[in-house]
Amino acid sequence: MHLPVLQWLLAAASHVLGSRRTYSSSCIEKALTLQQPLVSYALRGGKVSNVRQLQFHTASRAAAHGTNPIPSRQLELVLLSDIEDPAITHRNRLRTRAYAIPDTSILLNGSWKFFYAPQVDEEWNDIAVPCHWQLQGYGRPQYTNIIFPFPADPPYVPSDNPTGVYERRFIVPSSWPKGSEIRIRFDGVDSALHIGFSKGSRNSSEYDITDFVTYKGENVLSMARILIIEDQDQWWLSGIFRDVTLLAFNPAGQIEDFCIVTEVTGQSANVHLTATTARLRSPALINIDVGSAVADAANSVRSEVSPSDPTFTAPHLYNLTIDLSDSKGPIHRITQKIVSRHDHHPVFGRAIPLDFVRSDVLLMKTHNINAVPCSHYPNDPRFYTLCDELGLSMIDETDLECHGFWDVISRAESNPDGKDYEQRKKLVFPRAAKFASNNPKWEAAYLDRARQMVLGDRNHPSIFFWSLGNESFYGCNHAAMYRLVKERDPTRLVHYEGDTEAKTADMFSMMYPSITYAHAMGNGPGSLKEYLKVFRELRILRGGFIWEWANHGLRTVNAADGSEFYGYGGDFGEYPHDGTFVMDGLCFSDHSPAPGLIEVKKAYEPVLVALKDGRLEITNVSDFVGLEHLDATWSVSLYSSDVDSEEYVIDSGLLDLPIVPAGSAVSVTLPVFKSVKGVGEVWLTITLSLNETTNWSKSGCEIAWAHHLLDIDDTDLLTPQSNLLTFWRAPIGNDNPVDKPHWQRYGLDHLVNNVRSVKISTTDCIVTISTISYIAPPILFGKGPGESYPDKCDAARIGIFEKAIKDLDTMYEVPQENGNRMGTRWEYIRSSARRGLAIPARHPYEIVPTEDYVLKVDHAQHGLGTQALRMCESGWQFEVKLAAIEV
Repeated sequence: MHLPVLQWLLAAASHVLGSRRTYSSSCIEKALTLQQPLVSYALRGGKVSNVRQLQFHTASRAAAHGTNPIPSRQLELVLLSDIEDPAITHRNRLRTRAYAIPDTSILLNGSWKFFYAPQVDEEWNDIAVPCHWQLQGYGRPQYTNIIFPFPADPPYVPSDNPTGVYERRFIVPSSWPKGSEIRIRFDGVDSALHIGFSKGSRNSSEYDITDFVTYKGENVLSMARILIIEDQDQWWLSGIFRDVTLLAFNPAGQIEDFCIVTEVTGQSANVHLTATTARLRSPALINIDVGSAVADAANSVRSEVSPSDPTFTAPHLYNLTIDLSDSKGPIHRITQKIVSRHDHHPVFGRAIPLDFVRSDVLLMKTHNINAVPCSHYPNDPRFYTLCDELGLSMIDETDLECHGFWDVISRAESNPDGKDYEQRKKLVFPRAAKFASNNPKWEAAYLDRARQMVLGDRNHPSIFFWSLGNESFYGCNHAAMYRLVKERDPTRLVHYEGDTEAKTADMFSMMYPSITYAHAMGNGPGSLKEYLKVFRELRILRGGFIWEWANHGLRTVNAADGSEFYGYGGDFGEYPHDGTFVMDGLCFSDHSPAPGLIEVKKAYEPVLVALKDGRLEITNVSDFVGLEHLDATWSVSLYSSDVDSEEYVIDSGLLDLPIVPAGSAVSVTLPVFKSVKGVGEVWLTITLSLNETTNWSKSGCEIAWAHHLLDIDDTDLLTPQSNLLTFWRAPIGNDNPVDKPHWQRYGLDHLVNNVRSVKISTTDCIVTISTISYIAPPILFGKGPGESYPDKCDAARIGIFEKAIKDLDTMYEVPQENGNRMGTRWEYIRSSARRGLAIPARHPYEIVPTEDYVLKVDHAQHGLGTQALRMCESGWQFEVKLAAIEV
């Protein structure tokens, strides 16, 4: 059946049109005259002022394409009253169902036509879908962390509202059966969407458009932006950013929805399937096939399978097939795989290609990360499938955050930043919650977001608990959400950090304790090893989530010289903004590993190897699996004090691993190795690697390693000296809130040197400089190959490393202190590959070369910490001791 070419118009808003007044459908013409509705006024930069003019405009475009204009009754659904009424969450949107795309479907991704208001030209240009229009030359990105970038006056919306209109033409395939139910599905539109109407940017929505595709005419869809409860710490970006799909369902009926619950008992698992059918032409049966187990029933099926020790990190996959059939034959089949992070792309924003998502998951797995929260909204449906397949546990979170009300109340109270965070919460939370979370008028909006999350995602076993949102204080609407979630899915726990008393949450959690857990901003995070030790010793502490996975820099071109850099808040001329706080990930903006991710892999390794009393103690800190999937190797190396020497491997071999169940430890004999000849340090290295290829890595992938110093003869080792003393470094992101002001207060950024004596001695090619220096106001054989600091050095290995001078820096996307090497025994500089660097600079391209090379040898380095998110300045004590030297 060849259906006619159709055109779809889609209007989207980066904020929302309107004023404080609302209008009923009977007042539509007056509303249009007052420029209140979303589409009619914005469609042509304000030139359409009433229903008749809009009808004329659509008729003109339709005539050009040989199609019919939209019926005027559609406009009744566009009124601002829908936008400003939190009780209205959708119109015409179909009930949320489990993600399953039938074979009779086509993607509408690709090139669409686009019109942007308030531009005054009449041109429709090409635009890519999915993508954000701000990243394609329309408007500009804006980044805020807490503050609203618009007046905080819910439920009313601001008047300043650039608007876009999308248009897409397509043909319904002739192979689809006549009488099929035709639907259009949007997996993510950053605003609320109108065909009917739907709010919730990161939730999928489907519409039955069967009646519309039988007409030869234009069909208008419109979107509006409801920002108040979508104030996540990220870029404000608009448009269609996930797949748009046209679906067709068999005229005889379909499996409308299904729910899978797996109950594991001992060595068996009972799979319970409940399915909902729709539009059946006659009585039908559901057939479920799980592995070799088959069962039939009308709408509820149980089937037993025997899993082979499945775990979250090593799932056992089954093919699940659900068939719906009647006396005339098959009707509908669904095939899935079942088992017993912020969205970001440096070019496409939240419109992330599937291969990019997969590479993220693989990178997490190969760096010992076993869980990820959907921060702070439901993710692309395919992300959940990847986590099911590859073994990554998930927290699924509703698309809910209204953190900006914190700023509203804090400003009104002149709340001092130095006050303890828990005290500030007691003052701010109850009042901030009155805007939405503890306001019954918003209950429908809160429940709708929770319902969409649970119904859409509950069949994914990688989800181990639900979250009711983020940084939205606590109120009656969260309690209502909890009841709904438990009713729809009693099998999972519910989390919400804002519920500090766990009234309607199944666990306690803390967002900002006195020392924040692992904030990966810039050169960081630090102290991971200490945290992991506490987690293992105090089992009531179940872990923490590092904030966050990747920097959110957007690839930007420097107009001066055409060079590329990654932009952050303020780089696009926007105001207000929160600067570099969007650059706080374990990966750089292109999602390549930053040094922090390397440190995470070491801290999170599932096997610990200690040297105690001449034996190796091997501890399996995994919660589920033994070490049978790993091979262990050992090597003993000599590192000489001779600057021209290289690592000398004395001996190596395989280490026989005994059975080490999860959570247990064993002691094994130290490997026997050849005698040592030479002067220097002797180190034992133990490496544990995968012994088989998995679906996430190849055989040989390193999972854990350990270094142990066996012997040392330091007769010829040099003690580094310095001829310029300082207590200052270029502040890192985690220094800025607390440490930097203290350092500046005591003048550490202005210290000058007073050199009292200098002695120089030369032996062959070694020059030793010894000085005695005083300072006053105003003032590499070692760990490698990358940088290391006192609280971020566990991933650094002892060895002899050779690098070009230009590669010694870590080029952070926000320039700061970097490149330190801990435990350096000696360093030998062979060439002058480039000049040193001068800072300050906001971006790498702004760094200016200096005339000199600077070799900086530190007696000690301040730790990196994780306190950029620290909410309190009280309780800090520090001491500096200076010893007097008689000259």
